[in-house]
Amino acid sequence: MKSRILHLSDIHLGNDIGITDYEIDDKLGVFRNNLMESKQNYFDILLDYLSNAGITYDFVVISGDIVHRGQYDYSSYFNTCILKLIELKRLPNRNHIIIVPGNHDIVEGNDKWKIFEQYLDIQFVKPIMKLNSISRNEYLQKVNNLLRKRKRSKFISNSDFPFIIDKNKKIILYAFNSCSLCQMNNVIIDGKSEKLDLPRIDNLELDYFIYTMKSLKEIDNEYNDYLKIAVFHHHISSFTEFEEIKSFETLSNAGIVKKTLIENGVKLVLHGHKHYPNIYLDTTASKKGGLTVVSGGSICEIINRKGVKQGFFDLLYDSKSPNEINQRYIELINSKRNYDRVPYEKIELPQNKSYIKKSKKIDVANINRLILNVLEKNFVKNNNICGWDKKILDKKTVGILGTAFGIILMEMTGGNSKFYIENKTSIINSLHHQRKTDGGFGVLFQSESSIIATCWVAQAFKISEAWDYYLKTINVLLEFEEIKSEEIISESYESNTFTVAFLMRVLLDYYMIFQNNHVKSTIDVLYKSLKDGYLEDSQGIRWAKNLKNDEEESIPHTCHACIALIQYQEIFKRNDEELFHILKYAKKWLLDRQDMVFVVERIRHNGMEVVYEHNTITWYIIALIKLGVSEFEEKVIKNVDSIMNKFDWEKGVWKYNDSYNIWETYDSLIALREYIIFSAKY
Repeated sequence: MKSRILHLSDIHLGNDIGITDYEIDDKLGVFRNNLMESKQNYFDILLDYLSNAGITYDFVVISGDIVHRGQYDYSSYFNTCILKLIELKRLPNRNHIIIVPGNHDIVEGNDKWKIFEQYLDIQFVKPIMKLNSISRNEYLQKVNNLLRKRKRSKFISNSDFPFIIDKNKKIILYAFNSCSLCQMNNVIIDGKSEKLDLPRIDNLELDYFIYTMKSLKEIDNEYNDYLKIAVFHHHISSFTEFEEIKSFETLSNAGIVKKTLIENGVKLVLHGHKHYPNIYLDTTASKKGGLTVVSGGSICEIINRKGVKQGFFDLLYDSKSPNEINQRYIELINSKRNYDRVPYEKIELPQNKSYIKKSKKIDVANINRLILNVLEKNFVKNNNICGWDKKILDKKTVGILGTAFGIILMEMTGGNSKFYIENKTSIINSLHHQRKTDGGFGVLFQSESSIIATCWVAQAFKISEAWDYYLKTINVLLEFEEIKSEEIISESYESNTFTVAFLMRVLLDYYMIFQNNHVKSTIDVLYKSLKDGYLEDSQGIRWAKNLKNDEEESIPHTCHACIALIQYQEIFKRNDEELFHILKYAKKWLLDRQDMVFVVERIRHNGMEVVYEHNTITWYIIALIKLGVSEFEEKVIKNVDSIMNKFDWEKGVWKYNDSYNIWETYDSLIALREYIIFSAKY
């Protein structure tokens, strides 16, 4: 059955205020004076086309920037026009229309999503704006209920969910919010107050997408053959010859987003933002296939410095020819143009191969629920100090690492639970107040801070979005003498392979958000330390517990080193042949390992010891997945089974070596999530 899709983008209704006559906006390439009047003329041409072209669209995708710079007074005009066209049956019903926010559609402040939803009719299909407005478990249960309740329906669409499923036309459209970190309140970067405007898809949103696709597959294998379309505002790759000097041009996590889409059967991506109509094949994320990407033009761009005209894409798909789509770009030159003369061009869709051969059934939702119950039950509150013991089932003391991991696990399993909402501020403040005199963090018996403890606390502040504490903790971390030294490797604490790898990952996370050049130089030193610190022989490449040390090799330290080096490569995309060689033979060495020994390590710092327990099987799974096993490795399945066998269903947490350390539950949950993303096939 044939489907016609209208792709509109970057309408930018609204004026700039207080600008002198005839100035040109360098980003938009438009006159700023009388801007709305000129734009409305072009929007009227679009409305004329939709009213008189004699074409009925089955789906409409509007990929963001409906208004200009948050001027929502103009969105009522947009709403009126769209609703009128629906009434005239020139556009489909609202449950066939997807709208995603652009960076111009939101405003700075806590109510940015509320404003978007208020001014754009709530019955349109849209992404999940406020991920924290509902607990993960509750949302997944609602998705499951919707899909199973309506599994015999020919059409599934609900404004509370970000997808449209049409069984007759064999199409699934899924809306993503790439603006979750746009228009954030000012943050301090290099001593200056700056506003964060970072295009990114939240990991939780990807998690929801994977769960939805997996649920569909479990209901009916027929969904595997549907055309799956992802909708964003921001682009997923740099695709024009025009250089744009901006802090953030594409999605900051574009690599994992594209990989997730490909591995879950998506073939077509529609986006806006660039104001440059183009269609291209993106194969950068996976050797298993690629994505056909449609970059929408702008409807109301008055003067286009890129040499293209205002317009939109008209897409035609026939489920009888599932490997192709027909497209044409219609330019809004004038209302008298005969649009029927614009020919369609056929575009081949990528033939993506399944990334895996089989997947495990893991009841993550139930595991999350049990962990959340344990955290709530064993919460410790003594006067102004509150948090968790490092032994997750104990209520003896409030520990630094116990509380840091407790916050991370709460955010992962029940960030919107009533308990956490009521206690979150107190927990975060309590953790911050337990810092040492030098401003960092260490375990209770330590008089001074340690890098490992400070790193884990920084991660807790980041995931809980306690940005002020997070920035302060990162700044303290950078002041450690070991880190300030130009030579990171020495015969002391900082030469520990895990410490260098973990510190590097924490700083990479920070750099991805704030683009700090001072931090980048530190990351480069850590990168060189890891890259130069391996051991190599005929068996392959691996790392020992300490860098530049010929002691016995270590599986967990090799895993941590590989994960950090891969994260560095994904962010900076260096064409480093030496690194490719290192990772290739580290993968070989890891695949040859047999016994996953649980490693207990004592790491010294200024004469004091931190006992750190490396859960080898969890990090082994994560490292192999990130190294890109070519098929679904039996060893990965075996170790996932081992993790599941260690879960104590009665207690609700993981148990290794007769202990219930809180970080063991974190390590296991992270490994399972990585595995589920890897093994999902739709």
